[in-house]
Amino acid sequence: MSARTGRLQPRTVAKHYTYGSYKFYRHYALNARFERFGDQWAIMLHPYFHFTTDGERRWEGDVARSYHIRARAREFNAAFLNNVLYWAYELSEGRETFDLRVYGEPVMRVRGVPTTVEAAFGIRTSAK
Repeated sequence: MSARTGRLQPRTVAKHYTYGSYKFYRHYALNARFERFGDQWAIMLHPYFHFTTDGERRWEGDVARSYHIRARAREFNAAFLNNVLYWAYELSEGRETFDLRVYGEPVMRVRGVPTTVEAAFGIRTSAK
């Protein structure tokens, strides 16, 4: 379910592409890590794209890098926000708070809803 819209909708997380002689899969992926802000810990969610040649083996090289750069350049704030909210929902299983477990044992309680901030500047949200 989308935390932003409140709707349940299917989501494609991997797709096969063919451009000329290049055949590859583009996967939505997540890089998550812990970061400290003052005396608070947070799980930083960094959505990104992962490219493979067959759905498993990483596609590397200049052409793959070029496709990755192009894919990121086309993703504006609303799409990036949707990806952050998607991964937060997946990690929390839709719960407002959940236990982060290591080997089945709870080690901390985590908020499943991302913290938001306001900025005193604007960022382009779509291509025009």
